[in-house]
Parts: sequence; C-alpha cells; structure tokens
Amino acid sequence: MVFNLLLKPKGLTIISLLALLQSMLMIAFFYIMLFGEVELIKINIPTSMFQIIGSIFIILGLGGLISAYGLWQLEKWCYWGIILTSISTIIFDLWGLTIQYMAIIGLVLPIILLAYILPRRRNFLGGFKS
Repeated sequence: MVFNLLLKPKGLTIISLLALLQSMLMIAFFYIMLFGEVELIKINIPTSMFQIIGSIFIILGLGGLISAYGLWQLEKWCYWGIILTSISTIIFDLWGLTIQYMAIIGLVLPIILLAYILPRRRNFLGGFKS
C-alpha cells in the first residue's frame, strides 16, 4: 500500500481522498437523517420524501466509496464511476437547493472531482504509467 502511494501522482492521491471524503459525508448524512438529533432539513417534508432523500444519500455514498476505491487502485472503470457519482451528486444537490440553500455546499467536491478527472480521460482509460 505504501509502495502504491509512492508511485501515485500527488494530484491523484488528493483526488482519491476527496472522493472518499465526499462518500463518507453522504453516508454520514444518511446516518444523521435516520438516527441523529441534528436536523439536516429545516422545513417540514413528508416522511416518504425524507426516506427518499436518505436513500439517495446512502446510494450516492456507497457508489462513491466503490469509485473512490477504484480511483485509489488506479482501476480503469473508476473514471466512469467518479463521473456517474459526481454528476448524480450535482443533480441531487441542485434539486436540494429547492428545499434549502445549504445544499450548495454539496456541489463543491463533485465539481472538483470532475474538473480533475475529465481532462485526464486518456490516463484513466489508457492506464497509468509508473
């Protein structure tokens, strides 16, 4: 694992950790929504909508964890996984802006991930050179 870290470009290491952070935050929000004392959503919404929002958090979080792992391991498929989870998160957070303005914070990490990943398509799909 340490050897792999030494061969990995710094930018890729940072982006892998940011992808992991984004995923962990989504899973944490899911947990807080279900079991926490903190109110993440400041308006009254139906229980069914609350459950849908929680489900989206956990799906995006788990998908992001898988993609972050693939990114860390330099897997070719992680390119599409990061794009899918990042775009899905952006769409979810844009929709979240209709409920509360704090959802804008959720746009930051997926935009950073896409800004790093998209210009490096050849590296991801062609394989990384050590």
